[in-house]
Amino acid sequence: MLKQLAVVAILCSGLMLDAQTNRTHAASPDAVCSFITGKMTSALQQVPTLCTGEKSLSGNLRINVFAAKNVFQTDLRRAWSSALFEAMQSIQKDKSQRDSCFVGSSKCIIEIADSNMAESGLHYRLILDDDWIGAVKSHGPDFSEDWYKLWWLELTLGKKADHSQSKESAESLAKIACDAYQKESEPWAHAFNRQIPTCSAMVATDEALVIVIDYDDFMLALEEGNARYVLESIGKTLDDTAYKGTVIIRSPWMKRDDGSETRIYKMYDLGGIEFAYEEFHSGTRSEVSAETLLSGDFRTIGQTDSNKFNDDASSQYIVREAPSPDGATFIDTSDGAEWKATAVSMARCPFAVGNSVYAMKAEKLIMFGYLGMESCQIDVSFVKGW
Repeated sequence: MLKQLAVVAILCSGLMLDAQTNRTHAASPDAVCSFITGKMTSALQQVPTLCTGEKSLSGNLRINVFAAKNVFQTDLRRAWSSALFEAMQSIQKDKSQRDSCFVGSSKCIIEIADSNMAESGLHYRLILDDDWIGAVKSHGPDFSEDWYKLWWLELTLGKKADHSQSKESAESLAKIACDAYQKESEPWAHAFNRQIPTCSAMVATDEALVIVIDYDDFMLALEEGNARYVLESIGKTLDDTAYKGTVIIRSPWMKRDDGSETRIYKMYDLGGIEFAYEEFHSGTRSEVSAETLLSGDFRTIGQTDSNKFNDDASSQYIVREAPSPDGATFIDTSDGAEWKATAVSMARCPFAVGNSVYAMKAEKLIMFGYLGMESCQIDVSFVKGW
């Protein structure tokens, strides 16, 4: 489910302008805010929703929407966020607001927070986009489960910190999360007379964190109950942060009858973990429902075959790089795959450890990612599962 989508959305709004004005002038930030707060107040009078906005030099409208109560971690979570999503869609429908957010090169960029997020120095950032809203609507009617989850997916992709994050902080949080996971899983491991899993940071940067949990037993790594420990330990630890990344649960390699090797390699998106944790913590879902949500919508499978590329591998992080004698570069990615990138490609796209990349089969195997704001693509060949 997790894909690199264009970061969605924002609110905009405005008091109704006369028809001729609508044809020639976009709504002002104040008008967009009035539209939003009107929609939100009409839907949920018990939650004061505040809004400020300004127009940037580039012509974009920057809108800040603030819930004066803790809504995302309480029983108001689904109601307030659904009202927010509906308000965004209403901007697309309303002529005066649509001109501000969807017509021409200008966009509406919205930053969203509630009182709890503000205390933690966090916010969500969305950019309104016609294609995105159309895609959401195609997956179900307003307020449906799929509609709700897709909007929240875009929120998690746009989670930002108001302060600088650091590699040292990521490493420290990984240790806290790992200690908590091992404590949660210890009774279960001992019940099967097995060692508790090892846990450590595979990648830690100022922006990304990849945690790997290694079981010494194939069946224990396969067990679906692991999702509960991920929620209760890692979800709780990282909820008030904005790191992007993955939590990996893997087993040792196991030989098949034909001599090839396979293993368990489950990957949970950090944003998905935090979403499922908050759905449970707020009372929006039961613990079982949150575990099912995490395993069903935010889990992907990494490199489970030692000799063949898994076509369904998803967005990953570069873990290691090493030079090849022929001038090429060996690249290990967090999905457990090793690649060989051509020297020409690496000169064009100097990806480094910690970069987020995506490998896929087109006419040939390629790996692409972003360097700053620019996308870049390299030619690679699959080497093996590492």
